Amino acid sequence: MKIPIHGMLRVDEFFIYNLVVSFTAALFHGVLGFGFPLIATPLISIFSSVQTAVITTLFPTLAVNVMSISTVRKGWHFISRFWILGLSIVIGSWFGTQILSLYSSPAYKIILAITILFYLGQKYFRISFKFILNENIIVKILFGLIAGLVGGLVNVMTPFMVMYVLEKRLEKAEGIALMNFSFLANKITQITTFSYFGLLGEKVWLFASVSVFIALIALMIGKRIHNLIDAKLYKKILKIILILMSLILIMQAVQEFIFLK
Repeated sequence: MKIPIHGMLRVDEFFIYNLVVSFTAALFHGVLGFGFPLIATPLISIFSSVQTAVITTLFPTLAVNVMSISTVRKGWHFISRFWILGLSIVIGSWFGTQILSLYSSPAYKIILAITILFYLGQKYFRISFKFILNENIIVKILFGLIAGLVGGLVNVMTPFMVMYVLEKRLEKAEGIALMNFSFLANKITQITTFSYFGLLGEKVWLFASVSVFIALIALMIGKRIHNLIDAKLYKKILKIILILMSLILIMQAVQEFIFLK
């Protein structure tokens, strides 16, 4: 796979930048229990395409998700209750990844930015998500399909899963397990689809072997400092960073559209 990189970075610099992003995103993930792709994808997209960002974060995200579920007491047993949601996410992710694999477009950066901004501004939209409490199987399937589609396309499912966890009023540990399970289903589907299209070349596997190691170290550090930082301050800083990244992605997408014309 030839990695498309913006002219600001050489290939070796991009590789090092990716490792720094993997460490940072995994550290945040360890502190909050989620957030690796939410942070890593827009940061990498700044210097590459969304497709490249999704592919280079596949394996570290997968490793972080498995480790996060495993550290939750009876985490694997708990998520077995949500197999319908997981299956729906897999199907939605497959469709989203198919689109991402076949069609490269600057529009994905705008979709990613809008998804992040929607996540940050949920409480201001005054949209009711009480339908999530409905145990109807159709509701679960539709929710999983939409979350999986967006996750497969732009690598960010966090807004949907945070809404689901909050509306279900799950315990903190249960919420962490469920969110990581959803991300795990998404990653497995993406790896399978990208492999089918031949998009996982030697460079991806080389980067994966290093980034997974870096990410797991950062994840464990994050878990250790989980109770040592002020959560409110941390979330404010994270929100500011995400807003800035969203604006940068939108500006880049507009520039790329102009360039294509």
